Amino acid sequence: MGRFILIIALLLAACNSNRQTYTKEYVKSFPLLKGSSVIGHSDLFKHRVKMTKEEALNYVVNGDTTKLYCPELEYDGWEEKIYGMTVSEYMPAKFVRVDYDNYYLLCYEVTECDNNGVRHKRLIILEIIDRQYVKRDSIVIENSDEWEDYIMSLYNPQTQKLYLYNYNMPEYGDKWYSVMYRINTKTLKFEELRRYNGNVNVKLEKQIEALGWENIFYSDDCE
Repeated sequence: MGRFILIIALLLAACNSNRQTYTKEYVKSFPLLKGSSVIGHSDLFKHRVKMTKEEALNYVVNGDTTKLYCPELEYDGWEEKIYGMTVSEYMPAKFVRVDYDNYYLLCYEVTECDNNGVRHKRLIILEIIDRQYVKRDSIVIENSDEWEDYIMSLYNPQTQKLYLYNYNMPEYGDKWYSVMYRINTKTLKFEELRRYNGNVNVKLEKQIEALGWENIFYSDDCE
């Protein structure tokens, strides 16, 4: 019996050691979001600060330096000629931090490389970090390149609700969908509340109202 308990304890310790941990200094280095108004794309970029390489390696790319560099196509648009490829550095960037009673919400940007050097994607990610500085969950809230936006979102810091709109993502068969999430303050996970499959043919800021989800998004209640 004692040996069984010891094995379980070792397994739990191994699982805990595999969870990504952060330092207080790193978490607190994110600009603190002040105010309670809804956050969109333009609001985030007011706070954008590049990470140091040490921060990126320790907390974002798990020590893989190759994820900080992308191939760049040397192309002359006027002559429509390709001259070759170079490699450029793409350092992740911090946006904001939101502090709650039992967790932190971090928002940051990473680049997803296109190996052809043409259409690198910018991913903006929300991460839930508990008060012991352990990552509990994450979600991509923006996916875009120079030509198109694939995922866009709005976040309400007061109600801890996230509205996410996906469109033109080839891996989903170019399907459109909208999802309303909340952050479950007990499990510290993003929890789906509502989903609509299809195009919402109005601007992002008007979509929540068009779907009839405004009471969910602006209310502290789960439903």
